[in-house]
Amino acid sequence: MQLLGSDSWNKILVALGVFITGGIVGYIGGTIIPHAYTSTISLVREGGYQFINPLLACDFSDNLPYDGFSSLKRNFSATIADAKRQGLATRVAVYFRDLDDGLWTGINEDDRFSPASLDKVPLAIAQMRNVTLAALATTTLYVPAGPDLNAQETFTPSEPIALGHEYTLGALIDAMIIQSDNNATDVIYKSVATTTLLSVYKDFAIAPSDSQDEVMSPKMYSRVLRILYNGSYLGRNKSEALLKTLSQSTFSHGLTLALPPSATVAHKFGERTFIDTGGNIVRHELHDCGIVYYPPHPYLLCVMTEGSDFTELEGVIKTLSGQAFVAVGQGLLESKN
Repeated sequence: MQLLGSDSWNKILVALGVFITGGIVGYIGGTIIPHAYTSTISLVREGGYQFINPLLACDFSDNLPYDGFSSLKRNFSATIADAKRQGLATRVAVYFRDLDDGLWTGINEDDRFSPASLDKVPLAIAQMRNVTLAALATTTLYVPAGPDLNAQETFTPSEPIALGHEYTLGALIDAMIIQSDNNATDVIYKSVATTTLLSVYKDFAIAPSDSQDEVMSPKMYSRVLRILYNGSYLGRNKSEALLKTLSQSTFSHGLTLALPPSATVAHKFGERTFIDTGGNIVRHELHDCGIVYYPPHPYLLCVMTEGSDFTELEGVIKTLSGQAFVAVGQGLLESKN
């Protein structure tokens, strides 16, 4: 077992000192002041990676939003109210978080929706958890000849895997995440032990979904991306690899619509169409959640929407994403102390 070097221990001790001091200062007159409202927060991160930023020490409760993001929250609120007024969406929830210190804001961030293809990320984590990166390139699985599980989707893969062929596990994970390929997903799902998948959901404190269950909120789903970003659950190399794969997503109808082509975004979308017993479409849900690597201030944004038209929901997600990007560009994450 490799022990931490003296520099690492010094960083951890400093962080613990700050954490303890903040806790003492935060408890005055019987009232606990959330850490988000203090200026003594110091998270020690390792650095040295492109997609993750391992957390070495110190975290804090995030039950309350940060008042310093109130201007962005007002913009979010106005956009959502306007979308509802125009009939572009019936429900919208958004969660924004500064990844490097945990400060956040949101609108309806605890509202629950059907995660749909967002669930493919926990599935990828479950599959990668007990195999090496080398095994992903050598282990092969067979994709049955039919039926095509992508046929009923609105946003279909531009380069779907071929039915009736064998692929490496790594190639199937890539197809499941980058292309959101349901045929690849089905093969991976059947290869993962149920107990392993359920343990991932339990560890992440999120609910597994079935069919059209509405069990996921933006704030809940943020845990998946945050834990990957922290590099602790899968380990640094696997977390880095999976976030890199997420950054190659071909879905361009959500968060990335409002961003410059040069922006790096590790994200996953989900779509769901609800149909009644008579075969009639009742409503649609469209979500996009990801990490926007805005140097030097990466942030997390998760938007979940419900309405009658996918194109209109795309527009709502685009507007909210653009507002977050502009706010960060104007220094939102540089003036928190």
